[in-house]
Amino acid sequence: MIKTETLAGVVIFVIDTQRLDASNATAFHSQLSPLIKGHDRIILDFTSVEFMDSTGIGALVGVTKGKDTDARIAMCGLTPAVETIFKLLRMDMFFLVAADRSDAIALLEAS
Repeated sequence: MIKTETLAGVVIFVIDTQRLDASNATAFHSQLSPLIKGHDRIILDFTSVEFMDSTGIGALVGVTKGKDTDARIAMCGLTPAVETIFKLLRMDMFFLVAADRSDAIALLEAS
């Protein structure tokens, strides 16, 4: 479900599933939580995620609440449906959101 890459000193976790919902949110949280620890600049790439419900959002918030206090996290590749959910729930006010990886890296460097 999660692939790890590195680019320009930033760890990128590619969320490799079409849906992040009640059927897999617990697995997402369990898999990503230990991976995120120990990194200070993180990108979550949602390019493959076509649908996310409140359970998926809850898992995402749970993972990021447990991160190292000085870690910076940016999201990128939000599909229109996922971006709509982020905006409706005002999640874009709590997370750095970028169109793509390069923009996410720039946001992390600027923050």
